Amino acid sequence: TRGHLDASREAHVDRARRIDARVRAHSVARRETRDARRAAREDARGRGLRSLAIHFSLDFIRARGIDMRSHRASMRAIDRIVVVIIVGLVGLVNRAVGIAAINCSDAAQNVGLFSSAIGTVRTTFLTNYDKYTPPTPGTATSIKATMNVYAVNVVNEAKGTVELIMTLSLDWVDERLKYYTATTQPTGCLQAPGMYLDTTTADLIWRPAYAIANLYESTDLESTELFVSPQGQVMYKTRQNVVTSCEFDFNKMPFDTQMCGVRLQMMSPSGMATFNTEEVTFEKDADGYGGTKAWTFSIFDTASSATSDQRSYIDFGFQLERIPDYWVTFTIAPSVMLVAMSYGTFWIQRTAMPARATFAFICYLTTISLTNGALAVLPKVSSRNVLLLNILTLGQFFCAFTVFSIVVANYLLHIEVRLTAAWAEARKQENYQKLKESGEAVVFIGARIAKLDHYIVNKRGEMYFSDQHVDV
Repeated sequence: TRGHLDASREAHVDRARRIDARVRAHSVARRETRDARRAAREDARGRGLRSLAIHFSLDFIRARGIDMRSHRASMRAIDRIVVVIIVGLVGLVNRAVGIAAINCSDAAQNVGLFSSAIGTVRTTFLTNYDKYTPPTPGTATSIKATMNVYAVNVVNEAKGTVELIMTLSLDWVDERLKYYTATTQPTGCLQAPGMYLDTTTADLIWRPAYAIANLYESTDLESTELFVSPQGQVMYKTRQNVVTSCEFDFNKMPFDTQMCGVRLQMMSPSGMATFNTEEVTFEKDADGYGGTKAWTFSIFDTASSATSDQRSYIDFGFQLERIPDYWVTFTIAPSVMLVAMSYGTFWIQRTAMPARATFAFICYLTTISLTNGALAVLPKVSSRNVLLLNILTLGQFFCAFTVFSIVVANYLLHIEVRLTAAWAEARKQENYQKLKESGEAVVFIGARIAKLDHYIVNKRGEMYFSDQHVDV
């Protein structure tokens, strides 16, 4: 991203230089035409002033009866004085309306967007400028807000945050920053339609105080741009990485859609500055600059209102739709297959208990591992509130049931083995028929099995149920 931005910046500077060169070449011809027109105007103005001076001088001379030759020097002096007075009055009017009128002789190299005339204009309108006073005292300054999102960088479900790469542009009108250009006034020499100011100059003019209300982490501004038009239109643009908080709803995860937003709140009271609710722009850059591949970003809505303390704000709402392919392919599908494989252990021969137990236990541990992978990206919420955790928890239950069934079947198999051995030993006794008829054979067998086995064996020496009843 940095390389792309550097290349874009270099291309912009190179394009600006080429434009500046063309403007310089074009301005030479314009300057010559302008000088010719100015000379003609000055000549016409001089003739008009001279005629006026001559008229008053002739009246004065006729009244006094003075020789006209002796007063030619006085007439020329009067002509110069009248011109100086008129030029001075024009300058006072310009300062009265707050427009910076720059003399061409003070900015002779004034031919482009990045020329030295910008410094002259800046020095002129910042001479008596008060950055602590809003443009229109007593009336709220209308602020137009524009947000452009380049990419969603990181979505952290555990913390409930979203990191955006974006630019924020604020536009307002400051009548104190008006100035003349060569196309709007003969006394203006700035050829460009506006001027870009550096960060140092941006700190010297009034700007609206704002903050991101749901900011999770403070981030530094990567770049700042300030543009002032001759009409006093100010555009303050910043590019930054913003980490904002968002309330996630995981009920349908991984098929969920999250509604998030950025709340831009004015820190100044609404009587000083307020957002223009009719001119709010929220856009997503068509090209994009990378970002996460697990979510799809789309513009949701913009809303504007005022808080209880009369400070206006704008909600830039956006929608994040999760791409479920990762979770379906690497979590849900393996979980379902593990449950099916663990269920398949019931068809393995009952006497192959080690193989059955190992197979079922591995499936159970694997489902636990899949569940831990899902829990690592989620906050500590109940599994009932997350569809993905419901699926994984159900898979764990089925695998655990398989392990439990194998353990019970193995225990019943041991009882059956011991009971079969006890009956075999009883049959070897000489008085087996007598023991069987008197019922003492059951006592003989009971003495040769475990104590817990008696809960499974009935009075006839038979098991209530065996391991084959546990298998499907």
